[in-house]
Amino acid sequence: MPCAPDREWFEGYAGHSAPPSRQSGFSLVELAVVLAIVSLLIGGGLTALTPLRDAQQKQKAQLALEKIHDALIGHVIRHGRLPCPDAPAAAPENVGVREEGLGLEESPGHCRHRHGLLPWRALGVPPRDPWGQPFRYHLSPAWHAPITCQTPGDLTVRLDHDAGPILADDLPVVVVAAGKEGWPPHQPATQPVTLVMRKGGIGQMVYPSPLLLKARLLEAGHPILCREPRAP
Repeated sequence: MPCAPDREWFEGYAGHSAPPSRQSGFSLVELAVVLAIVSLLIGGGLTALTPLRDAQQKQKAQLALEKIHDALIGHVIRHGRLPCPDAPAAAPENVGVREEGLGLEESPGHCRHRHGLLPWRALGVPPRDPWGQPFRYHLSPAWHAPITCQTPGDLTVRLDHDAGPILADDLPVVVVAAGKEGWPPHQPATQPVTLVMRKGGIGQMVYPSPLLLKARLLEAGHPILCREPRAP
């Protein structure tokens, strides 16, 4: 027959209290340290992601410029000329007169400005680059008139500064994306015809060559006058 437990031992054991357990949680100092570490990690991560984000924006800008390039070719094929530069709809000469994005023509065959904003609506392309800045549009005036074999271009693109190596010249049109730094203060309408592509700054550009535009016109069946008519 099993023995019953000793009563005194049982009562003593039952009355014995367990050691207090340590309460879980963070003190204010510990929490502050954790937050500081997390902030440092997040800041370092964002810094590391900045070059990647910039590269992605530049790639998007290049894709947008390529679409503008194709749209310019399409406009020449349809209309036999390039569109005029646009100006902000809020400009005094535009208020209540026209719709933004269609270009600004002084008279048939003559543009009011040769330097301005991209006539995005006439081309069917977005008006702004990935940084939210409007594309700039520079036109050789002769290319808004009917195009001939002798139609000249007078725009030049140089690398890094006004006296830098020439990347392209005798261009009919140049479209420029501002880039991350944005545009400098407004320049007057009498800008020089030399545009500068700067390393790491303003200067993502697109400029279809005159030979390409004329060749596409001929492929589309448009007659191009290549000789001056002889005098009777």
